Amino acid sequence: MEITENKLKGILTEQREEFQRHVDKQMGRQREEYQRYLGVMKESFDSKVELIGEQYHSITEMIGSLTEDVHIIKSDVEFLKAL
Repeated sequence: MEITENKLKGILTEQREEFQRHVDKQMGRQREEYQRYLGVMKESFDSKVELIGEQYHSITEMIGSLTEDVHIIKSDVEFLKAL
């Protein structure tokens, strides 16, 4: 069988197109997997940031309560010193 230049170009073009379809399909799958992975990572990050925010709020409330208690103790000590 004789392969002419045109036949060879046709064969190579067909192979290149087939390979490109295969690569595109694989890239599409990988892109979908990567997007799912990023979605999971985002949800995890968001939940951890939310937890830190809740803890920070609780700590702020505790500091406020301690500040009030210290003011009460100071006034009690001043009162006792005056006696």
